[in-house]
Amino acid sequence: MAPIANVVLRGRTFHFRRRVPTGLCSTLRLNEMVRSLGTSDARTAKLRACQLYVASEAIFSTLNATPMLTDAQLARLVQDLTLPPGLPSFLS
Repeated sequence: MAPIANVVLRGRTFHFRRRVPTGLCSTLRLNEMVRSLGTSDARTAKLRACQLYVASEAIFSTLNATPMLTDAQLARLVQDLTLPPGLPSFLS
């Protein structure tokens, strides 16, 4: 199978990785978003990675439009936009 964008395999579990845009690193206090996809199945990993890519894009867009969020608002935004349920958020 061809490599999946923004996905790395650690042991038997796939993980999502995405670089945070340089202008948002200080706001998010992260250089990259990393999250377990909770699966060893490549098809499931690809689907979940796509969902997380869209969610991270929404986070970046919101932060660019509203740069003065409080820490609580930022945490809520990240929690609300990370999918699927049951997996740890980017900031945990």
